[in-house]
Amino acid sequence: MIEDLQRIRNSKVITYFLAEGAAIGEDVVVWLYEHLLRLGRQPQIDLYLVSRGGATEVPWRIVTLIREFTDRFCVLVPFHAQSAATHICLGADEIVMTELGQLGPVDPSRQHPLLPEDKFTPPGQDPRPLSISVQDLRQFLQFVANEGAEEGRMKVTDPTAIYTELMRQVHPLVIGAMEQTYSLAKQLTVNLLSLHMDSGDERIGQLADRFADYYKTHSYPIGRKEARDLGLNVTLASDELRDVMWNLWKHYTGRVFHMDAQLAAVGSTAAVPTSKIGLDAVSYVDSDSASAVGFRKSDPVGKVLGGQWFGWFPTSQLPKVTDAPKETSVEKVVDPTDGKSKELVKPEVSPTTGTAADSAEGSSDVSAEGISGSTE
Repeated sequence: MIEDLQRIRNSKVITYFLAEGAAIGEDVVVWLYEHLLRLGRQPQIDLYLVSRGGATEVPWRIVTLIREFTDRFCVLVPFHAQSAATHICLGADEIVMTELGQLGPVDPSRQHPLLPEDKFTPPGQDPRPLSISVQDLRQFLQFVANEGAEEGRMKVTDPTAIYTELMRQVHPLVIGAMEQTYSLAKQLTVNLLSLHMDSGDERIGQLADRFADYYKTHSYPIGRKEARDLGLNVTLASDELRDVMWNLWKHYTGRVFHMDAQLAAVGSTAAVPTSKIGLDAVSYVDSDSASAVGFRKSDPVGKVLGGQWFGWFPTSQLPKVTDAPKETSVEKVVDPTDGKSKELVKPEVSPTTGTAADSAEGSSDVSAEGISGSTE
C-alpha cells in the first residue's frame, strides 16, 4: 500500500502510525532518520500520520529533520492528527485529508512533580501528578477577571482570596511552567507555519491564536473543510487516494499485537522474554526501504515499565558512506510482522560519541514517556 501511495502522489512516503494510548516522543526521531538515510534526498516526501498527540517539543524536530531531505514536505491524514500531530501538519507544505481526517487545537496539558497526585491513576501504575490543561487554568483566571468587571454579573469582592486558594492547590512554579508551555506551543505554531509561509504573512499570527486560544476544548475536531477555510493548504483526498489511505489505516489497526506471542509463533531467533514482561506494539514507522516497530513494556498486572523499538533494515538499502565506516555485524532474524527472514545490521559502540549499539534484537530502550506518555 505504501507503493500505491507513492504512485498516486508521485512522492516517497514514510508512515508514522501510533495506536490509541501511544504518544509522539523523541525516541522516534532516530528511526525516522534511518528511513530518511535510506530514501536519500527526494523532490517530495509525504508523511502518513496517525496520532492523538504527544510531546510538545518533538514536532519541530520531526518537521525540520524531514525537510533536510526534501524541498517539499506533505502530510497525509486519514483519521486523527491531533495536538502535537497537528503541529507536524502545520509545518507541511500540503495537508491531504480524507473525509474522516481531523486536526485539533495545540493548547498543551502538563504534568509537573509539584502538582497534586492524579487520583485516577490506573491500578498497578506508580502514582503520577495530575495533568492540567493550560486552557483550564487560563479560563479560570479569565472567569475571575470577567466576573469582577462586567456590570450585572456576580461580583468578586475579594479576588485575592480566590488567588490565594488557587496557590494552595496549584504551586506558583507550576503556573509559571504551564504559561511557559503555552507560550512554547504558540511559538512552535509560528515557527512551523513560517517554514512554508512568508514570515510577514499576518495569517501566521492569526492561526497561532486560533489553534492555541480559540477552541474551548482540546479534543475539538477540525475537519478538512474547516482547516482549509482557516487558510491552511489542505487538499481533499481523491477517491482513489482516500481508499488507499483508509485501507492502510485498517491494516495498521489490525497489526497491533502482543510481542511475546508473535515471536513464539514465527520461531524468531530473537530472545523471547521469560520474565512475563508484555510487549505490545503501539508505534510503526515504515517506508519501502525499512520498518520499525515501537513496543510498550508492561508487567503481568499491566504496569507500564518503559518502551522498546525493533527495526528491520535491509542491508541492500544501507546509505553510502564516504568516510571510513564503523564496524558492523549482520544477523538473520525473522520479522514478527510478516514472518519473513531478513538481515539485521547492528552497529557497534562508537568510540568517539559513546553511542550504544543496538541489542541482539536490533532494538533500543526508551523511556516510558517516549512510548506511552504525553505532554498534550
